[in-house]
Amino acid sequence: SSAENVIGYLGRIHPERNPELWLASIEKLNLTRQDFKCVIAGSGLNEEKFIAELINLLGPNRVSFKGHVSANQLENFWNEITILLSTSGIESYGLAIREAILRGKKCVAVTSVGARDAKENFGEAITLTQLDPSSIAQSIAIEIEAKKTNLNLEGIRNKQEILNALYVTELVNSWR
Repeated sequence: SSAENVIGYLGRIHPERNPELWLASIEKLNLTRQDFKCVIAGSGLNEEKFIAELINLLGPNRVSFKGHVSANQLENFWNEITILLSTSGIESYGLAIREAILRGKKCVAVTSVGARDAKENFGEAITLTQLDPSSIAQSIAIEIEAKKTNLNLEGIRNKQEILNALYVTELVNSWR
């Protein structure tokens, strides 16, 4: 069911975060499969147009708009999504990406400094893609399929826990 695959958008809805590319990628994905929903957590200059276009594409039942989320509401967002899609080409640190990985979520991101850095640390948890809707849609489809056929979840979870422990230490140190 579509509830199993939930693609998340997190952050400001602003041109520098490439919301148009995000929408174009979802549009491409929707041409080949409709077994997903989208959850948007963020606000900004372009939010009304962005949400209207997304609802126009997928229909109101497949779109959930949370607006700007506070730290404690963020927990619900992470619990709801299965894949974070980041189309921002200028993530210097990629905080949302790292947070997604930390919570065991898959992440599809366009290549940026932060995304590349996360990829080096977390490998398979993140898929880097080109700034191209078809490539992004294909990457998401691959993640959805991988989730269906992935029987070795235990091994990945254990690896994730080790990575998480390392990551938490790294993150805490980076705040000092």
